[in-house]
Amino acid sequence: TIYRAVGFVLTGIKRNDRLYRMPDGRIAHGINMTDTNLSRVVIENGWRPGDTEKTFVQRIGAEPIPGFQLRYIYFLDPSYRGRLTVPELPYSEIERVGARMYRGKRYCADEETGVSPGVQPG
Repeated sequence: TIYRAVGFVLTGIKRNDRLYRMPDGRIAHGINMTDTNLSRVVIENGWRPGDTEKTFVQRIGAEPIPGFQLRYIYFLDPSYRGRLTVPELPYSEIERVGARMYRGKRYCADEETGVSPGVQPG
């Protein structure tokens, strides 16, 4: 990843279950489905005052999009890296949990061969 190339440290990977594909095809995050933080996408897809994230996505038939959130840290002063209070994760963990992406698409190895698309065996 570009993060690895420029020296970022991977410190967290977690599942993200709050992204949704709206009926019109656009994507919205659950954080934008509250009365105080509405996005244009949510409003244009029929948000009603008093809706909760759960009731809204069920009512309009929005589809959840499985994904991940990755947390990186870049140390402006490398001497502070020793003060990091969370474990550093190896970049191989991204692929191990299935969070690898390429050009905005999930990037998975072929289950039979274990070879990723575009990678030559041998």
